[in-house]
Amino acid sequence: MSDEMIKAPSNAMTVPSTEIDAEFSAQTPAEMLRCQSAVILWCERKIAAMERDYAELHGAYQHAVKHKWKSGVLKRHSEITAKRVDFYKKIKAALEAGYYIVPNFPVTLFAIRTDRKKPVALYKFGMSYVPNLTQDAKVLPVGEGSYENPVPITMQGGAYKDEHGHDVRNYHASAWDNLEFPANMAKLHIMEATTQAMQLKVFDELGMLPADRQRHPDPRRPDPRRPSHRRPGHR
Repeated sequence: MSDEMIKAPSNAMTVPSTEIDAEFSAQTPAEMLRCQSAVILWCERKIAAMERDYAELHGAYQHAVKHKWKSGVLKRHSEITAKRVDFYKKIKAALEAGYYIVPNFPVTLFAIRTDRKKPVALYKFGMSYVPNLTQDAKVLPVGEGSYENPVPITMQGGAYKDEHGHDVRNYHASAWDNLEFPANMAKLHIMEATTQAMQLKVFDELGMLPADRQRHPDPRRPDPRRPSHRRPGHR
């Protein structure tokens, strides 16, 4: 089977002349290609509309600041609109690379895109179990950041007694751990396709189906797989 990507011509399907929500349906591979092209065109119009909204809001915010008017609401809405522009640009980039939009699924994350050199510490004090210190992805523009393991290297302090006489410890995230590709998905062609997707730096998160509870155990129970102290590896 060939892995060659087939792109639909830009005029394969027309889209509404407005930037409002649109609906496309397909039942055959050929129709999927035409819809893909139509959604890309819709994204282009949506991005243009969002950029006009951002220019208007940002200009209003700067005007308010210049004249020392209250500007908090304008700033907030300007920032929200800027994030929407980035969101649709990422959608468009993914579509142009041949990916499809699918509904939300319960997945287990194995990679997040971030520009942090170290994970957020997320200190947890007086814990009787290993806490969940899973990190969140940063919402970054296309092409920025790098992919890291959402489950960081966790450090724990010595045990001590809490007010009830229970043994507890303090925990914090200390460094990024190496990426771990899900063993049940470790097929060469899947791993190669994932690497290609990472190189685009479009997707904020990468996960696997179905959701694997073994990779994120019940936080109320101690995790026997985690050592009490781990040395960060050289990056």
